[in-house]
Amino acid sequence: MQRIRLAFLIACLLTSLPAWLWAEATSARPGVIVLEGRDLPFLHQQTLSHIQIFAFHSTTLTPIPFQIDARDRRGRWVIKAGPRPSQDDQPGRFDPNDAIVFLRRDMGERSPTAAFPAGGWHEVRLGSDETPLGFVYIRVGVKSARPTRPGLVRYDPQQDRVYAEGYSVAFDTPLPSHLAFVDSPGDLGQNLISHIGVDAEVNFLGGLLNIRRTDKDLHARLYGHTQGPVRVIRRARYWFPLPFGLRARGRIDLIFYPDFVEGTALVKLKIPPRFILADGEVSTYFNFLDFGQARLLQADDLPIGEEQSPRWAALQLPTGQTLLLVMRLEGGLQQLVQQTYFSNAGPPHSGQPSFGFHFSNIARLVAGRYRLSAFGILLETTDPEVIQSTAAFFLSPPSASVTPVGGAGHE
Repeated sequence: MQRIRLAFLIACLLTSLPAWLWAEATSARPGVIVLEGRDLPFLHQQTLSHIQIFAFHSTTLTPIPFQIDARDRRGRWVIKAGPRPSQDDQPGRFDPNDAIVFLRRDMGERSPTAAFPAGGWHEVRLGSDETPLGFVYIRVGVKSARPTRPGLVRYDPQQDRVYAEGYSVAFDTPLPSHLAFVDSPGDLGQNLISHIGVDAEVNFLGGLLNIRRTDKDLHARLYGHTQGPVRVIRRARYWFPLPFGLRARGRIDLIFYPDFVEGTALVKLKIPPRFILADGEVSTYFNFLDFGQARLLQADDLPIGEEQSPRWAALQLPTGQTLLLVMRLEGGLQQLVQQTYFSNAGPPHSGQPSFGFHFSNIARLVAGRYRLSAFGILLETTDPEVIQSTAAFFLSPPSASVTPVGGAGHE
């Protein structure tokens, strides 16, 4: 039954993801930087409250908001609050399972050596040395208050709502029932979605057994959340009932940032589908209330080379904005055939347009453990080059290099 489990995970991930980003005019660089603890040995066993991060802006090293999130032994983010919180192996100390998280838009220019006060500093460069995309600086010092910006992102567990700089999301378990763009953080705003659809079908034994499930069959249980100055992680367990009292189930993390949303899940396949003659497909999509006349832009519409299974698609809106969906599939999951699901003429009261993805050829997959991530971004432009470069950043995040600074070798 693992095949319908995979189809279900894809469906839950995309339909649970309120796929939007609100990019302010001053926030032209959506994205997040995650520095893995295993790549930061100089921080191992340091007290978390002593770690500081700065960016060089306007000739000054300025503290920026960041957070440190822990992972458990299975590689999942530690959830600190809610019905089923998880545990950090070394609370209060930085270890290789931890990660430092900050926003791409907060990165600055390269700082000259003279700008550094006394003490050990490390430079983080995003991208190559020839074409860097930004810099930040890490220091371990005395305990100090970290900078925060009111309204970046906040979760209300009683109402199961997320409030961010320019959007709000409300859940009516198991799927979001409300999505809005807002002018002021904390506002609920005017709902934009009329329906979220899922349609998954898996067949076994060459079609002798067929199982079809839709969003009406989906159930969920909230596990909990982690609230930080940069992002909120909301975890829930989702399941579809199957014949003979079985369930297709999995855990989905929805991660809310000030300017975009990420949904992520781990997919574990023990047996290749072809061994049990299994195959299937799934469609998952959003129906909007007011986005008629939107124009679809796909990866294969642009001269970026051959790509049989495009991993992103965008709606260019009559408002001058663009809604961008990006799917990042690891390893063997890239064998799935992915197509854009788009309709601008749905039935009455269904919303226009319908926008999402269709996946097929599950039989291609091989055994393994893979990560599946979906991103939602709203850009304040319809420029194809900006859309393409943003999608490229989320599909293949540039590498970050970390080096000591303040001495020889830093210019």
